[in-house]
Amino acid sequence: MSRLFHYPRLSISLSAIIASHFLIVGAVAAPMQTQSTGAIQANSSMVRVDIDTMQVFNAFDGWSASRRQLFRTVDGGQTWSDITPPAATTIEATYFLNEHAGWTVLADAEGHRQLAHTRDGGDNWTSHLIQDGEESGTVVAVQFVDHSHGWIMLRAPSSSNFSRGTLMATSDGGLTWQSLSEPPIAEAFHFNSLSSAWLAGGGDGRLYHSTDGGNSWQKTALQDADLVGADATYHLPQFSNSRDGNVSVLFASTDVAHVATFATHDGGTSWTQQQVRSVPPESRLVNGIVSDSAGIAYVTGRASAELQTVTIGSVSGEKSLTHMANAAITRADFNDQTSGWVLLTQGYCTSFKSGCSQQNRVFSTTDSGKTLTEITPQVPQSTVKPKLVEVSHSLGFDACTAPSASNLRTWFDNSPFRDVNIYIGGSNRGCSQANLSSAWVDSVIAQGWHLIPTWVGPQAPGSSCHSCGKISTDPATAHQQGRDEALAAHRVAADLGLHTPTIIYYDMEQYSPVSDSAVRQFIDGWDIRMHEFGDSAGVYGAGGNAGADYATIPSPPDAVWIANWNGSTSVFGLSGLPDSAFSDHQRIHQYRGGHTETWGGVTLSIDSDSVDGPIADRSN
Repeated sequence: MSRLFHYPRLSISLSAIIASHFLIVGAVAAPMQTQSTGAIQANSSMVRVDIDTMQVFNAFDGWSASRRQLFRTVDGGQTWSDITPPAATTIEATYFLNEHAGWTVLADAEGHRQLAHTRDGGDNWTSHLIQDGEESGTVVAVQFVDHSHGWIMLRAPSSSNFSRGTLMATSDGGLTWQSLSEPPIAEAFHFNSLSSAWLAGGGDGRLYHSTDGGNSWQKTALQDADLVGADATYHLPQFSNSRDGNVSVLFASTDVAHVATFATHDGGTSWTQQQVRSVPPESRLVNGIVSDSAGIAYVTGRASAELQTVTIGSVSGEKSLTHMANAAITRADFNDQTSGWVLLTQGYCTSFKSGCSQQNRVFSTTDSGKTLTEITPQVPQSTVKPKLVEVSHSLGFDACTAPSASNLRTWFDNSPFRDVNIYIGGSNRGCSQANLSSAWVDSVIAQGWHLIPTWVGPQAPGSSCHSCGKISTDPATAHQQGRDEALAAHRVAADLGLHTPTIIYYDMEQYSPVSDSAVRQFIDGWDIRMHEFGDSAGVYGAGGNAGADYATIPSPPDAVWIANWNGSTSVFGLSGLPDSAFSDHQRIHQYRGGHTETWGGVTLSIDSDSVDGPIADRSN
């Protein structure tokens, strides 16, 4: 039978953990010159910065960035200069057109954003306020094709089943911005000209092309002749100019997988397959990196579609990289066929499910990855301002597609997470679920995971998901629809072995007040019918909708799961939802949106959750 779990709150400070660990997350320093010799052991007075992304221009010149700082090197990473724009709080996205011209999006704690621009490689910056009209969400990408024309993608808070947001454009260097039509997914993009643009990602890793400057998008499909009908996951195409580019695609079926590369010389109008390589079925494509369970990664460069093989077990001089055990290559940027940088990520816990952090280090290679030399920027220990995190409950994550049982086994043994979301069905479920079955549920629960079953049915008439199927505007009809969705969800959960009593969360994306009366009746019908089955009813959505509607209906849900990407793991202090509502261990907080994490060498794209509410388990 199913069981409901409630977690008591406790408060744990991570300051001692952060201070005792050799890597400081989110280090903050005043402008300065930093040194890195490439040695494995850092000077005791220096600490490595937790780098998120980087870009190389040539064998010597490039930049790297954390969420707090931006660095530049002109000697291949032997020394780094801090070029962080003044008054930067959080760096959301950075793009350099060349060695001189760069842009970075800065955000403060209230979500207000500025675009900083440099014309001299980061020595000087000018900033403009971005009037985006939204205070929630996060910027996932920024790009300019010249000093005037640029774009920003803002991803709205949502469940991992959806990838929604706004693509904004400027033609005056960022002084003013115009919102374009809603993109099919809110992911990283690339414009190879003013009119031609590409999008890749989302739950199913789709590829989209625009020929009108991002105003409309068409799905693009490439095919590997050896795997006809296999699921394809696309990396964002890389272009060396407006016409010449390449793209990597992972084609996978149940028991076989290939990584293939394609090249274009006409801006993406046509693509020609270049290389195909067999990889283990468990291989994944994250941030353009195809990696397998043996620690081998396959990457491509901007100038060539040739696959480069990078093995984490490589050595630099006499220094082995075995100290980065269970690490994975999560980003790579190759300027040519042999030279580039890779980002190695390792999850580390001081004990089981506690004292956990992600370590990101930058390595350079000049021989296609045969050897790696560490070039991670370092800052003085005295300048570090660690961010304290309040942890008051267990941690969970949600991914659009249910990960394989073997990957979850690795994450359970190595990560801080104890709870995992699964999208069990619904008319608006967007991702394929090849792994999801009763046997999968058996396996992952036996591993120790607790589940957050989620149903993605019709959305509110005023939903922020404009392409979704909607519920009726008539309250009586909406109430019956809520009952019908509960029946369908109950049956699917039972087929998966999640028998009564269990809980199912309804994914109701953020909506405008015009939907209030219909949604109130719909959720009331959902709750009543779930209770008639003996199950518990939960709702995922926005704090403002939960506070205004769900807390005051005749049959309120048993728990709410709130999307508020404020970075705090507390389940309280959520915008729009009074702390007095759903206060008795009835909350899950999705505190960080789409990103990647690596634990035990396995990298997954996830949203992060803190759990202080009911979730599902099953005893044998």
